Amino acid sequence: MAIVVKPEQLRARTHQTEAAFQAPRRQPARAELSATQPLLSVKATAQFLGLSMGWLNKARLTGSGPTYCLLGRRVLYSMPDLLSWLESQKREHTSQYSASPR
Repeated sequence: MAIVVKPEQLRARTHQTEAAFQAPRRQPARAELSATQPLLSVKATAQFLGLSMGWLNKARLTGSGPTYCLLGRRVLYSMPDLLSWLESQKREHTSQYSASPR
């Protein structure tokens, strides 16, 4: 049994495929992350904070990082918790006491 493809269908599919490969892939900018996205993955959180995923993993072990949610095996961060944690990290000078454990 042979499959018959009309020339118009072939041209349309070729055009769609070419367009898909030529379209630039856009990475989400830091400014696009907002409270409209209630939970962020570890990767998205690391990008938002400008930290590595490894730092976030270690901070979860020591308790020095932002508050997180554990849903099954997934670690997720809420934007309000991230903003609260960022606010708690503000310092006026280098000798100021750090409340977070090391």
